[in-house]
Amino acid sequence: MKRGLAIAAILGSAALLALGGWLWSSLNTPARSAGADVAVFEIGSGETLIDVADRLESAGLLPRRALFGPAVLVSWARLRGVDREIKSGEYDLDPALTPLDLLDKLVTGSVKTHAVTFPEGLRLDEVAARLGSAGISPAEAFLARAYDADIARSLGIEGIDVEGYLYPETYRFRRNSEPDEIIRRMYGELQGLSKAETAQK
Repeated sequence: MKRGLAIAAILGSAALLALGGWLWSSLNTPARSAGADVAVFEIGSGETLIDVADRLESAGLLPRRALFGPAVLVSWARLRGVDREIKSGEYDLDPALTPLDLLDKLVTGSVKTHAVTFPEGLRLDEVAARLGSAGISPAEAFLARAYDADIARSLGIEGIDVEGYLYPETYRFRRNSEPDEIIRRMYGELQGLSKAETAQK
């Protein structure tokens, strides 16, 4: 009896080890070999990891192996405490990435950015139009904040808007950036330049 229980325990442990090894191997196995086309994958605001993982599998970005699926990736993320840490936005995802690499990319928020150029002399409505055309921020939403005296005061600007305080330059922004984020970055560029010029005098 005892011998039978011991054998059963050994076999059970071996089976669990084999299963664990297989799942770990799956987490470290890419969906495809190197050379496959990179896919643009978008995560919406508030989207859960299980929904994202299902879409990753449908898009061919997770390996299709026996006993492995989106739930395994989600379970691993929960084990690490990062299942609610994925960031929204656009990603360039290579099918040659392993599921663990994909998860790390989504958690760190390595989102795709897009270049937008603002020549010198643009009015706020023209800045807003360029942001809207590039899909960075809706023009109306940007203008509402750019003409908001509250954000101007928060930046130390003595005025009712940020007209003339956004530095003309080529920037890289992620899609659906918050207007405040854009304004603060462009204003920060102007402040940085002003400080550099002052230091040189």
